Amino acid sequence: MSSDYMRREYAALDAAWDVLFRDFRQRVEAGRMHLSGIQTDPERHEARSAIPGVWVADYEFDFRASTVVGAGRRYVSVRLSELPYETATMQTLSGAPPVPLSGPAVAAAPVEVTAETVRGLTDEALFLFLEEYASRVVEEEGSELKMPVKVSFMPILRRKMRSRAAAGEMKGTLKAEANELEAWIKTKIDGHQPPTASTIEKQLNDDYRALKRTSKPDIR
Repeated sequence: MSSDYMRREYAALDAAWDVLFRDFRQRVEAGRMHLSGIQTDPERHEARSAIPGVWVADYEFDFRASTVVGAGRRYVSVRLSELPYETATMQTLSGAPPVPLSGPAVAAAPVEVTAETVRGLTDEALFLFLEEYASRVVEEEGSELKMPVKVSFMPILRRKMRSRAAAGEMKGTLKAEANELEAWIKTKIDGHQPPTASTIEKQLNDDYRALKRTSKPDIR
């Protein structure tokens, strides 16, 4: 084959690729295709999350390495789906059949939300549930905000202490354990007043004593 022929072939392939890539970007930007990946920059995440399609024009794709870089972020293990990542996750958990890529629209089977399916959701998916609930409360007449005025963190603190006891990390005194739990809960909440160590001591006294009888405390 002549060099001119090869140049023409490569030029034709490049042109075809440009058309396909432009169509791909348009589909992602329009929300007809969705990207997900694991963010590694500027912060490292362990869980997969949706990659915003609105910035697709700024992204640089490495299809061999399955990475996306742009808009100040970098993602690895990138995947493409016709469904938003959270919807695809819910379908996988519920066993619902996937929506076909072509053909007439098929109504997706309703997803039954149970303790088991919710436990498997990502933080982003759980946030969507909260966002939808907040929207209904604000926009729908008669919808009540079914949340306590005063938020109690004792149930999660109790669970954390049980986890620490099971791992042999519970402190040898209730005061020391309460201090550890106070420091931990401060890293987990924003916009609420965290309970003090003295409050935690009073509320979890019985739980601590019961756990101490059945576990080996960390005496450091």
